[in-house]
Amino acid sequence: ICEGTVILYVNRVMKAIRNKKLEFVQWPKNNNQVTVHAGFQAIGRFQNIIGIIDGTHFILNEAPA
Repeated sequence: ICEGTVILYVNRVMKAIRNKKLEFVQWPKNNNQVTVHAGFQAIGRFQNIIGIIDGTHFILNEAPA
């Protein structure tokens, strides 16, 4: 795959993620913030955390021809 093709597909994926951000990225509201804090404290002793970013890698199983 040429570098230009990779850049094209990375840009398409990033655009798709940005278009879905309101579905997946949310700030804790009301008392939910307390619950989120407690959850992070319980799983890893992290203090004052209200969110994280998942660093998942996406594997492209079917590269373009």
